[in-house]
Amino acid sequence: GTYYEVDGGGNRVVHVVGDGYHLIAGSDYVNVKGHANLTVDGHCNTLVKGDYNIKVEGDMNVEVEQDFNTTVFGDTRQLYESKLITTALGAVSSVYNDTFDSVIIGEVTDTYNSKIVTTLEKKTEFFIAEEYHHNYFEKNPFNGYCNVIVRPKVEKFRKEYKAWFI
Repeated sequence: GTYYEVDGGGNRVVHVVGDGYHLIAGSDYVNVKGHANLTVDGHCNTLVKGDYNIKVEGDMNVEVEQDFNTTVFGDTRQLYESKLITTALGAVSSVYNDTFDSVIIGEVTDTYNSKIVTTLEKKTEFFIAEEYHHNYFEKNPFNGYCNVIVRPKVEKFRKEYKAWFI
């Protein structure tokens, strides 16, 4: 059933009680106790003019039956305190228009059920990189990618080909 009450601040609060749920709606909040399913039979847009936080105290699953696009105009930080498991049943593409840094502390396992193909193609044009890319490793030795990926390769090369260096 549905009933109304007035809270201590004089605000009207709506209560909707059904089998397995109790919805409480005040002037600036909605609280659902129990189980709830939200179905939108048309388009759904959400505009949040302040911070937007999601906290899930149990498991969280997202299922998208068609395309899924994410556009971030600022910085993005993802922190996984345990495991991150990603399963792609189709093709996967990553495009980075600038720099991609990845620092991994611990083990990494990549498993592919099919072969990985890399192609090298001759290009007829050559473009000089912007100045900030020149000698990038020497200028940015503590950059995550440089420190974890490039440094061991440079050290190995210098050790194996030390006769080449004066």
